[in-house]
Amino acid sequence: MNYLSKLEISAVLQNAPERHRPWMVLAFHHGLRISEVLSLTPAHFQGNCLLAKRGKHSRATTQAVLSTLDPIFDEATQLKSLSAC
Repeated sequence: MNYLSKLEISAVLQNAPERHRPWMVLAFHHGLRISEVLSLTPAHFQGNCLLAKRGKHSRATTQAVLSTLDPIFDEATQLKSLSAC
């Protein structure tokens, strides 16, 4: 199975509309399906954690919101852009 490299993901994110980037970063970093991303609400974000429930009958998981030096991959920066809207 082939996966996208970090360079390829960066190219996708740089060419994506700004309003979609935060959601795409979350999906890439946490392996979320589109339905899981679309079901996220502010209640799913507590401090620097993301509470994600995956699919039917699965347990919710708590995952750290990732910070990186590259602003396009930095989830905290991307999520702040959502609250500015």
